[in-house]
Amino acid sequence: LDLRGHRAEEALDELQHFLDDAQLLSEKELRILHGKGWGILKTIVRQRLQIMPEVQSFHSASLESGGDGVTVVKMK
Repeated sequence: LDLRGHRAEEALDELQHFLDDAQLLSEKELRILHGKGWGILKTIVRQRLQIMPEVQSFHSASLESGGDGVTVVKMK
């Protein structure tokens, strides 16, 4: 999911749809591209992921895969 350039509200809506679709398809690992910039999108995405029951864990991608500009999500 590429959220770069999105405003907070629309990014969270996109995130919810993305996670809903992933859950329906039984996906276990997802990547969310939010970019680095000021870190605002990363912060709101990760705050939302913390409270979502379908999310097992999340972390930054490896440096080769985008580092802090990408969040890797493991689904339950």
